[in-house]
Amino acid sequence: MARKTLKAYMLRLQLQAIEPIELDEHPGSALRGAFFRALWGRFCARQEEKTCAACPLVQACPVSALVAPLRDEHPRGRDIPRPFVLAPPEFPTREEQAKHLAALAAHGKPFASYFPASGYERLSWGARVEPEGSFSFGLTIFGTMVKLLPYVVQSALVMEAWGVGRPLRENGGRRGRFQVERIALVDPFGGRTQALYQRGTPRVAKPELAITARQVRARARRLPTDELTLHFLTPTRLIATGQLIHHPHLPTLVARLTERFDALTHEYGEYGEYGEDGEDEADGARISDSLPESPVNESAKTGSLAGNMVETDEDDPRRRAKALLEAASHIQLAEDETRWKDVASYSSRQRRATPIGGFVGRAVYAGAFPLALRELLVWGEALHVGKNVVKGDGLYRIAVG
Repeated sequence: MARKTLKAYMLRLQLQAIEPIELDEHPGSALRGAFFRALWGRFCARQEEKTCAACPLVQACPVSALVAPLRDEHPRGRDIPRPFVLAPPEFPTREEQAKHLAALAAHGKPFASYFPASGYERLSWGARVEPEGSFSFGLTIFGTMVKLLPYVVQSALVMEAWGVGRPLRENGGRRGRFQVERIALVDPFGGRTQALYQRGTPRVAKPELAITARQVRARARRLPTDELTLHFLTPTRLIATGQLIHHPHLPTLVARLTERFDALTHEYGEYGEYGEDGEDEADGARISDSLPESPVNESAKTGSLAGNMVETDEDDPRRRAKALLEAASHIQLAEDETRWKDVASYSSRQRRATPIGGFVGRAVYAGAFPLALRELLVWGEALHVGKNVVKGDGLYRIAVG
């Protein structure tokens, strides 16, 4: 049976400051804006159009495909999920660096959420990077949109001249400029890397390192089955029945993440052949789910997230989503060490600021975690969850050990 599978290509862009750069505590919105301006300025052929939707080239344009994908037939309207997310730079304190190194020594190689930085100063509202200092950020591309990787690399190079962060008087009123030293694909579970671009080398290598269903399943099986700790590293903004959720309510998180996973797989997944026993012939991964027994779960066993599949029958994802939500509803929030963080994003197009804040911090969940639910949460480490994910929101990591 032909079914769609999703892959995620996690990029790490290493930058070196050539002027002072000052970034806010949550600079994802500024980075997304800089990326959009560079992509639009370099590759948009009809910049006089007010929106991508009004452009006659919309169906063949890399700008539209990356930052404003549109589909007339989409069941929930014209907008569909963007095929990328950002992971903002990290500027850890010495204590945080020591804890990270200790975690590496004690538990092997946890998810590669740590992006090295040097030559910076932590400030109460963010960080300042001095010339010749370095920092990095992540950009993850989903599925078939990896074909646009050369446009992403070229846009990153355009960002060099435009700069990023706060305009500074010492820079002549400009944002601080930088050089892209290296762009690499990273394997967050095994610690492998693949260099795609190196300063001085004009060619971009073919991407060969991706997050796949097999890797997700392997990590999920190593996780505890009775208690999980999630660290929400950037503001996570969840909506349920039109209301903003101020705490890490697991059923809401699972509902939004299931919707996101299915939408991304539908839009950017690739078809593969699967045997009747659930063996992924291309991936070598067997489906062996363990959702709790219930009237809806028998179908979920064969069409489960464990196989990273979307059935051609549209009813199946809904049954599976219901089963996952039911499993999440029996899990307790044992410890809630999260806090609300107000963050605003300014839109030059709309000429106003919009709130993109959410909760950050640590949450411990206790209960029975079936394999499919653990897999969904592992996928969430790459996909992010909630609103404003292209601006870096909704980034979390599952604690190791």
